Amino acid sequence: MEPLRQSWRLKSMTFSVPVIGLLLVVAACGGAPVGADSAAGSTTTVESAGSADSPSVSSDACGLVDPWGTVETAFVGIVASVETRVNEQRQFELEERGLDPVVGEWPWVTFEVDRWFTTDFGTTFSMWAPGFEGSPGESWQIAGALYWVVDEQSGEVFSCLSQLASESEATEWEDRFGGSVAAGSGSAETPADPDLLAEIEENRQLWDSRHPESYTAIVSTFRGRQPVEECGGSSSVRVVVEEGEPVEAVDLRRLCRVSDPADAYTVEDTFDLAVEAAGALEGDVVFDEKYGFIRGFYASDRSIEASASVDLLADSAVPVILGTEGSLAAAEEARTRWEESAVDSYTMDVEIGCFCAMAGNFEVTVNNGEVEEMRKLDGLDDVVQPDTPAFELTVEWLLGSITAWSSSTPDSVVAGFHEAGYPVDIHIDVMENVIDDELTVLVRRFSPTD
Repeated sequence: MEPLRQSWRLKSMTFSVPVIGLLLVVAACGGAPVGADSAAGSTTTVESAGSADSPSVSSDACGLVDPWGTVETAFVGIVASVETRVNEQRQFELEERGLDPVVGEWPWVTFEVDRWFTTDFGTTFSMWAPGFEGSPGESWQIAGALYWVVDEQSGEVFSCLSQLASESEATEWEDRFGGSVAAGSGSAETPADPDLLAEIEENRQLWDSRHPESYTAIVSTFRGRQPVEECGGSSSVRVVVEEGEPVEAVDLRRLCRVSDPADAYTVEDTFDLAVEAAGALEGDVVFDEKYGFIRGFYASDRSIEASASVDLLADSAVPVILGTEGSLAAAEEARTRWEESAVDSYTMDVEIGCFCAMAGNFEVTVNNGEVEEMRKLDGLDDVVQPDTPAFELTVEWLLGSITAWSSSTPDSVVAGFHEAGYPVDIHIDVMENVIDDELTVLVRRFSPTD
């Protein structure tokens, strides 16, 4: 999971406009092909193979004067197996374009990879290989294209460039691609800056000394380039810690509970990930000034791609409710607790995540139940005046957001409510498999001022 990101579609805050969305189209992303004189880097991954009137990507590439300019992946590996399969994906694409599905059967080759000249996708890699003549047990130097096959990072062998491995050809490829990396090493290509490592450890110690014994956190992590399918393997996991022990972990993308909360990434684990990836860091590691936890970093080179961020830290253990019906009931119970608390003056920091005009981070001051001031914290530090009475970031407004966000009951709601009644976080997906209709509410800080 680039680390997985969400987008939201604009909604009328009068709450009378029905949800309109687009069907979700899964796409992968990356950089450009590796040319003959360029160093290896991230490469594009696409979902289709070949142009509209050609049988394959490899035939397109091998018909060029210089096919090296289209190479997206290159490695040395031993042929583990060769199967013959019908490329149903390619046939479907041709049929959709009104063309005859003439693909037929292609070799599907699995390699045990020794080293990569381009991005490392691990020690085992399978690809379509039209025209490939290798046999199990042979060592080959493979060049080709990258694209997804079903849910797996894969691609297509360029038979015109791939060849039996040899010391002389390997040296030539090393020169062409700027060296190689051991498959599956997971180690950054260059050593980390000692000052950066010292800064990470300094903030780790700050976290160890200051963090609440009980807290709720949303930890987003990404490690490795192949998808992880099990619950807890996505980019965003909500963790509840009581007296220093993880007691609940929920995968917010897969909407499932991790069977053993101790297996989920915690705030502490993000420091270890930052140390591992420090040599490939792009930009800075951003730390929280108060607690020292990692607010975010991204690192990438041929051997490693990793990111981590703590998207929410609330200083109390707040269990989560999965599902719309349960969340709606919990919201009503929270509203009762909130009314009984009689708190009507407070400040809070709220993040609104949506594809809408009100998205952003806000510092809100409420006096006697009315918003006195809203200050946007997204680097603007501007006082914000709500455009409509509906957009008043009070606890009551937040508690009503589950049903008010759309004109219908949402397909999916995940929510957690503090014992005092205010929401800690709410995650709404109005219609599954539709984009830009989600709403996320995160209350980062709440302080009564009565």
